[in-house]
Amino acid sequence: MGFLGNTPDGVMEFAISGHADYFIDEHVSIGPLGQYAGVGNDFLFGLSAQVKYWWDIPGMSATRLTVQGGVGFVRAGIKDTDSGTANTYGSFVVPIGIGIDHTITERLSLTADLLLNVTSLGETVQARGQEFDLSTNIMPAFYLGVRF
Repeated sequence: MGFLGNTPDGVMEFAISGHADYFIDEHVSIGPLGQYAGVGNDFLFGLSAQVKYWWDIPGMSATRLTVQGGVGFVRAGIKDTDSGTANTYGSFVVPIGIGIDHTITERLSLTADLLLNVTSLGETVQARGQEFDLSTNIMPAFYLGVRF
């Protein structure tokens, strides 16, 4: 669970994410990443294929630093109250980020991830003689969670 910022509606929204890591070796994993934000009258869903590198932090055997990147798609349904317009948008998404993974038991870890979702989502719309910018290029996200 966490937050997704700079959405096409221009606000920070509560979000959830989930990912699956298939370890190729001790330090590299691949797998899907799903992100969803859907509070109020908007929704945003992204799905990407991620590659993650896991670094052991010297002196901290239970904690690892992760760096990840991937590519996928994002879909957003926006009902903007300022302009009175509604539309559904789709685009590519390139999530890149860093994180911390702290092992509690052999099968349970606490995680924290900071992602930058690079995209070209939304558009500028004309309504009531004004322009409203419903586009975004970078949506930062912060998630806290568990890995099992």
